[in-house]
Amino acid sequence: MRLDPEPVDVTELRQRLMLLIRSATDHVIFVRGEKGLEFRAVAEVIDIANIANGAGIKRVALITE
Repeated sequence: MRLDPEPVDVTELRQRLMLLIRSATDHVIFVRGEKGLEFRAVAEVIDIANIANGAGIKRVALITE
């Protein structure tokens, strides 16, 4: 998984997102899954970024082909 251009482990994602939203004015995350990736991996990222359960991201946008 990547956050911006940097690789990040899913276990570090919440903390990294929390650091990013401190300086961001627009709390939106864009999620793009690689071809063949099971949706549960995408759902896990969305859950981590969720307002109630994760880092406080207010909007999630899915990028499609």
